[in-house]
Formats: sequence, C-alpha cells, structure tokens
Amino acid sequence: MGALIRDAVDAYTGSSGRSRRDAADSLLAAEAPVGDWEAMKREIERGATASGE
Repeated sequence: MGALIRDAVDAYTGSSGRSRRDAADSLLAAEAPVGDWEAMKREIERGATASGE
C-alpha cells in the first residue's frame, strides 16, 4: 500500500515540479472519506480476488 501511495505521489510531482512533501500535504488536505482500515483492507482483498489477482 505504501509503495502505491509513493508511486502516486511521484507521478503527481513529476510533471508539476512540486516537492514530494507539497504533494503529500495536498493529498492529506483533500479530506477524502476514509473508513476503518480493517474494513477497507477486506474490501481491497475482495476486489483483488474478484479480478483474478
């Protein structure tokens, strides 16, 4: 999961010249709805299983 987030931050900062820290701050400021980690993990695992991964 951490690698996925780092890759997304790198992709976000690569073309705009923003620092990694600025990009992370922007992502955290978005205040996206986040559920309970265990519930989210089960949902991710179900999706991976359903897609054949």
